[in-house]
Amino acid sequence: ELRRTAAKALGLRGMTLVDMERYEDSTSAWLMASEYVSPDGPVEFRRPIAEILALTSGLLNLRGNFRESEAACRRATELDPMYGEAWRALAEAIIRQDDDSRLTEAEDCARRAVHLDPENGAALHTLSDIPALRGNWAEALGLLERALDVGGVDFQTQEWPGLTESLIDAVAAGHGPRVRQLLESAGLVEPMEPLWHAVRAELGEDLEPLPSEIMDTVTEIREEFAERRQGQGERHENTAFDRTPSTAH
Repeated sequence: ELRRTAAKALGLRGMTLVDMERYEDSTSAWLMASEYVSPDGPVEFRRPIAEILALTSGLLNLRGNFRESEAACRRATELDPMYGEAWRALAEAIIRQDDDSRLTEAEDCARRAVHLDPENGAALHTLSDIPALRGNWAEALGLLERALDVGGVDFQTQEWPGLTESLIDAVAAGHGPRVRQLLESAGLVEPMEPLWHAVRAELGEDLEPLPSEIMDTVTEIREEFAERRQGQGERHENTAFDRTPSTAH
């Protein structure tokens, strides 16, 4: 009972620190709270702490604090290995650290998240990022389409973190027609209007007159296409170089 009280108190402290936008401190509080929870204890006690840790890790991922996010997620998976969102957030934290040697580890986490919650569109989206990083765009876009089919997100009122970036990467990799089709079939033309027009322009279509603020965003997105296209080329060149056997004697 004392452990429960301590965990709840530290959990409330963590929530207060989030309201103060002190995210790293909130993570420390929640990790401390998790120390009062036994992995062998009742799931109804473990699950809320795991949920809070996964939630704060998502915030840390958005802020670019990937190592702190990974620590929070790992503790969440220890407390409740059956909580899929913890595995998804862990996969994302690993992916965002840009270490290609850990992609297999990230894939294992993402696949476990999908296995535990097959109807979780966010988990499928995270999984789709891995073949994308490997240049396997057929698999990546197939997973992304599945994610949008089951996502259950009202794109008129909610934002799907990372979706725009994934679609921009796909266009930069030369899959503009597939992205255009995906935007149409998923009902994203209006919610993601600037991206929609940027894809059309990239495919050589003449755009009708647009409000200046939308046109400015379209221009920025097209510049992002070019930058990411160059970055993807450099990435593949480096990967090819790393895999080339040395001829030195």
